[in-house]
Amino acid sequence: TINGQGTSSGVASAPITLGAPGSNTDIPIVVTAPNGNQKTYTATVRRAASAPPPPAPASAPDLIAADDSCLRDPVTNNCIPPTSDADNITNTNPPRFQVPQPAAGETPSLYVDGNKVQDATFDSVTNIFTLTTPLSDGDHTITSTVTNAGGESPQSPPLPVTIDTVAPGFP
Repeated sequence: TINGQGTSSGVASAPITLGAPGSNTDIPIVVTAPNGNQKTYTATVRRAASAPPPPAPASAPDLIAADDSCLRDPVTNNCIPPTSDADNITNTNPPRFQVPQPAAGETPSLYVDGNKVQDATFDSVTNIFTLTTPLSDGDHTITSTVTNAGGESPQSPPLPVTIDTVAPGFP
């Protein structure tokens, strides 16, 4: 008998319900010899504890430089001021965001204004999310998470982004 259920040599036992992750389940096995003598064994199944979810990404997603628009000087074609191409204001819509390299076994996700983005593509070589649906003009908060076998991490620090497709002076 295995776990109190009769079976024959070479035949699978009835299904055995295991305990919760992180627990042990003892399974009694009674072997009966042809002469009727019995010997009892116990097999212990140690079920691994669930992996914890990963920690939140340490840094915010980043609006890629190619999508971070700037107001250009009509003579020099340089950004005014020179660092405004890193100000997280864009006229590119939908914009693209780079996230930190996920660890092995982790899958990244992107959030816009607290809502998980369902319609984006992720390039695992460049770690860039490309949104497929434009965002409304205005201010948005972009965060990311990673998921592993243990679940989803908390959200990353936020990246404030402004979509402005009608700003004067954008090229």
